[in-house]
Amino acid sequence: MRSKIAYMGWLGHQNIGDEACFTAIKKMLPKESDITCWDINPWNKKFRPDMSIVGGGTLLDLGGDCRVNAIADLRGNAVPTVFWGTGVLGNGKQLSAKTAALLNSAEFIGVRGPRSLSRLLSCGIESASVIGDPAFLLTTARANSYKSDTVAINIGDARGNLWGTEKAVVAETNVLIKRITDYGLRVVLFPMWPSDMRYINMVDKKVGVIIRPWGKSIANMMDFMKSCRLVIGMKLHSVVLSAASRTPFVSIAYREKCLDFAESLDLGGWAVKSDGKHLGNKLFQLLKESERYTPNIVDKITNAYHVYKAAHDNLGARVRKLLKEE
Repeated sequence: MRSKIAYMGWLGHQNIGDEACFTAIKKMLPKESDITCWDINPWNKKFRPDMSIVGGGTLLDLGGDCRVNAIADLRGNAVPTVFWGTGVLGNGKQLSAKTAALLNSAEFIGVRGPRSLSRLLSCGIESASVIGDPAFLLTTARANSYKSDTVAINIGDARGNLWGTEKAVVAETNVLIKRITDYGLRVVLFPMWPSDMRYINMVDKKVGVIIRPWGKSIANMMDFMKSCRLVIGMKLHSVVLSAASRTPFVSIAYREKCLDFAESLDLGGWAVKSDGKHLGNKLFQLLKESERYTPNIVDKITNAYHVYKAAHDNLGARVRKLLKEE
C-alpha cells in the first residue's frame, strides 16, 4: 500500500530555493509514496495523509499563523508530523499555545540553523536539533573551478521584507561591481526567481556585467556556480546552493535566515547585513579575503555536509520506519 505524505513548502512559485529543498527531501522518502504538496491554501479535510512533513523554508512562526493552524489541524487528527530543516520566525515571548502543542507533539523537529534552534530553546522547546538546510545536501558531478575569473552575484526582489531597501542594495551592488571589474575579474548577475530581474536590470550597464537568465534547473544552477570563483548572494538559497556546490560564498544577509544558514556552517563571518554602511566595499574586501581562505571555507563546508548528511539520512530512515508502521 502506498504511503500518503503531505509536504508543506512554498512550491510552484518558480523559486529555485524552495524547489531545491523539496527535491532533496523527496530523495529520502519511500519511492512508492504519494506526495501532496501544499502551503497556505485551504486543506482538503476529506483527505488525511499518513504523515505531514514541514519542509525547508522559513515556515514556522512561533506566534502562530495560518501555516501553524493548518499543520495543527493535521496533527490533531493523529497525523505524525516532522519538521525537516525548517526555519523559525518569532521569539519565546510570541509562542502561542497552538504552536507549543504542535511542537511538543511532533515526532521530530529538525531546524535549519543555530538561530532557529535558539528561538525554540528560548521558549522551552528542547527536543529540536540543527540538521541544516535540505538543499545543502544536493550535489552534481561537475568539478569546481576555484581559479575561475568569474564572480557570480545575486540580488533581487524581497517584496520590501529586508534590512534596508532593494534599491539601496542595487546602489551598493554598482559599487561592488566596479571594484570587482577594476580588480580584473568578470561579473555575472543571476536571479533565483523571475521577479529578481526587476532589480538586476537596475544595475548600471556601463560596468560591463553579464546577466544570466532565470532557469528552473537546479543542477544547471549548481554547475554554473561550480564554474565561479565566488558567489555573492542576497537570496538565501543562492548561497545554500553555492555551498552545496562547494563554491565559497559571501551572503548579502537581507533577513536573519541568511545569518542562520551561514552560522550553521561555522561561516558567519562571510555574511553581511544588507543595510550595512559601505556594503559594496565590505563585500569586495570579503571577496579578496576569500581568495586566501578558500581551502578553509571549502573544508568547513565539507565538514558540515558530512554532519548534516548523516542527520538527514537518520531522519529519512526514521520517517520510512514510521510510514511502514502506519
